[in-house]
Amino acid sequence: MKIFCLISTVLLFLTLPAFAQKAYDVEYYNGKMANLNIRFSLANGYISASEVKITNPKTKLSSIFHAESGAENSDYKMKFLPDVKSKMYTIYFILYGIKDGYEVLPKEIHGIYYRNSKEYKVVLFKR
Repeated sequence: MKIFCLISTVLLFLTLPAFAQKAYDVEYYNGKMANLNIRFSLANGYISASEVKITNPKTKLSSIFHAESGAENSDYKMKFLPDVKSKMYTIYFILYGIKDGYEVLPKEIHGIYYRNSKEYKVVLFKR
């Protein structure tokens, strides 16, 4: 009887992850700026899972930026910092109109890319 209970319990816990649901949907936005391609992954419903990825199409080098905070701000701005900090320059993104959950996703998202105290406006379009 103990073996039957043990096997039943193990089987129950092994099948639980199969029923887990993802709590958010990811929508992708693309944009270009000078010599960089930008891809924004908007995690609708779990904003802290969102990320910005910039890629140089010539060198194929890329950088990933994650949200500074895990919650939406009252002014709907969100700052994204790079995974790897650079000693040579300061870079980050600020995107506008970012909310934790959308009923209707925006067709475009505006923001600013900061590099060494210079600002570059970016517009990201929904795929």
